[in-house]
Amino acid sequence: MRTSHIRTVLLAATLLASLLAIIALSGSAGAAASSHRGAEPIPNCPAGGPQCRIDIALRQGSLFVPCDSFTVSAGSCIGSSVGTAQWIEPSYQPKFGLQTTFTWKSSGPVRFVDYQANAGFTILRARIVGRVPSPGSAELVVTDASISNSSANWQTGTSGQPGSPGGPLYLDYDNKTGGARIHIYGVLERK
Repeated sequence: MRTSHIRTVLLAATLLASLLAIIALSGSAGAAASSHRGAEPIPNCPAGGPQCRIDIALRQGSLFVPCDSFTVSAGSCIGSSVGTAQWIEPSYQPKFGLQTTFTWKSSGPVRFVDYQANAGFTILRARIVGRVPSPGSAELVVTDASISNSSANWQTGTSGQPGSPGGPLYLDYDNKTGGARIHIYGVLERK
């Protein structure tokens, strides 16, 4: 009986310590959030304002059709996409004709990239065109981005960090054994 009582007291003390730690962390997070109350969050693309956020990922579609290494001068990756709605292929079935492609051509180390999400063989749903300074860079400077159901065109800045407002999109091209994955995220600015 005594051992059971000691375990109960120890468990209660552990839970209390955990609760106090959570309260302390949320208190400091709340203080940080209150200091940024004037800033409006950046909405997902497309949006009516001057900036919008995008976060998309392309996954290699087939092990039998592998994605090219981003170090080759011209290549492609074909697969399916997930992420910010309207910038990826639709999710309805069947998937016949639906795909996302990421292609590039080079001029020296610079990669000129073209991301396209298709809603069918002849229907382009979304497109992002831009350049990456070198194969190892995470900076995707977008010169034009658009979706089929909007007249707005978008681009990125070049002065900020990749993935942050004012900077290029962040590009992570991970070409690993078993399937490549391309992750693109950041903030677009209205042209």
